[in-house]
Amino acid sequence: MRVVLMATAPFAVPSLQAIAGHKELELALVVTQPDRPSGRGHKIRFTGLKQAALEAGCTLYQPENVNTRESLERIRQAEPDVLVVVAYGQILNESLLALPRLGAINLHGSLLPAYRGAAPVHRAVMDGVRTTGVCTMHMVRALDAGDVIHCTEVPVGPDMTAGDVYDRLAQQGSGLLVRTLLELDRGEAPRTPQNHAEATYAPSIRKEEQRVDWSKDNSALHNFVRGLQPWPGAITRFRGQPFKILETETVEDDFGPGEPGTIVQADPRKGLVVRTGHGALKLVRVKPAGKKAMAARDFLNGVNISEGEPFDGEEE
Repeated sequence: MRVVLMATAPFAVPSLQAIAGHKELELALVVTQPDRPSGRGHKIRFTGLKQAALEAGCTLYQPENVNTRESLERIRQAEPDVLVVVAYGQILNESLLALPRLGAINLHGSLLPAYRGAAPVHRAVMDGVRTTGVCTMHMVRALDAGDVIHCTEVPVGPDMTAGDVYDRLAQQGSGLLVRTLLELDRGEAPRTPQNHAEATYAPSIRKEEQRVDWSKDNSALHNFVRGLQPWPGAITRFRGQPFKILETETVEDDFGPGEPGTIVQADPRKGLVVRTGHGALKLVRVKPAGKKAMAARDFLNGVNISEGEPFDGEEE
């Protein structure tokens, strides 16, 4: 079975390795996004996906636009039986979807029809779900709306970050994808239409959504922080400067009446605790403006903070 894999994000690396290492699958071509400048020096750096493809000896193709006539012809020359799309980053047109004899399938990081869209892992963790998963599906033009082939569930622990869940889903998804491809080749893959009335959506995280709303209860804020880790991060403000919160714990004691966002404990031994809409939130790891990430106790050792000072969540 000849496979053309279209992928860019680290989520796809285990899938690439699983396909490339399977004796019944031939990875004919890997299509990935062009190299981009990154970092302070704006140097061109390979993505982890491209590096994995090179290490596996794969042929690479990196078009700016995968839907051009030139791109379509390049992919046709690879003679794919199936297109596999895993966190690629471009929308495929009808001509491309219809090119292989077995069509195009996608590996998506949610239990469809829940969390269709670009940020299913972030949104699920932010919502505090205790179970998520990955699905393989047939691709159609509508967003993540194709018939489902297989799904597998993955538990989400109460302190797992979006990064933790992302890595676990990527590993689970690679095995699910190989199973799907083998069944598809044998004509044995099931096909279950989604219930579109039950669909929920997970759009990309907007900058304004990173801002902490201290009026929410402590559990919601704990989920919010871990759902934005390791990227893009939950942001509040302290003494007029941006302040990232990287790790938290819930505290049920609300420390009496007062405004949400008020610091109610600032002791290097006991911790940095902030009042929320219900209960309180202990800040475990933080990143003050212009500083590296650090334990909250180290932050407290380096700055004089009084109980009653606010985190205000305002923009600059």
